[in-house]
Amino acid sequence: MLWTIEVNLQFQSHYNSNPTRSVDTILAVYTDSTLTSLAPVVSNDDDPGGGTASVVKFQARAGVAYQIAVDTFGGQTGTIHLILTAEIERPALRVSLSGRNVVLSWPTNAVGFSLEAAENLGTPTWTGVSAVPVVTGENHSVKLPFGSGNRFYRLKQDSR
Repeated sequence: MLWTIEVNLQFQSHYNSNPTRSVDTILAVYTDSTLTSLAPVVSNDDDPGGGTASVVKFQARAGVAYQIAVDTFGGQTGTIHLILTAEIERPALRVSLSGRNVVLSWPTNAVGFSLEAAENLGTPTWTGVSAVPVVTGENHSVKLPFGSGNRFYRLKQDSR
């Protein structure tokens, strides 16, 4: 069997081809879209933790289509369950100073995150920062003037 998954964000992927272990599976992930030019990403015949289920982990990249192939060892028949677990990598928010300004920056590959601010962390009220990020190299950055009082910042993943 061959499935295609289109990735719109970067994440750590974990596929388990048969958690019930009723059939001995073989699992592989490829890139490209034609059978003759598939490029292997990762494959597994038996779970490294034991058992005959196949498990693979890899760093998925945004904008890449992955082909997922599952087969059975020795032509066995039975039900195959394919489970995808995505561990989304949280981007780092970096802080630096530039004169009387604070500069907040984060990677441009952190798609789907918004910059928010709060005045306290006891019972924070997070609000979106209105400054428009500027892209410089591989980073978004926002330059904000120092103000009076405390300001706390975070990157919040947009709801889907």
